[in-house]
Amino acid sequence: MVLTKWNAVAEWRRMMGPVDPEEAKLLSPDSLRANYGLDILRNAVHGASNASEAAVTINNVFTEDNPED
Repeated sequence: MVLTKWNAVAEWRRMMGPVDPEEAKLLSPDSLRANYGLDILRNAVHGASNASEAAVTINNVFTEDNPED
């Protein structure tokens, strides 16, 4: 999934919550990681740290050669 909106990276990071689900349960109890993360390695979701990292990830996942895009 690619989010396309103003401030998408920051908004997605807020929705995900802290990387560690245990920390997320304390600091952001309604976040995705608090609700669905199992541990720091299986924390349910991934998101880029900034717009540049997001662009690289998007280009790696969604290529012109992939007919499913």
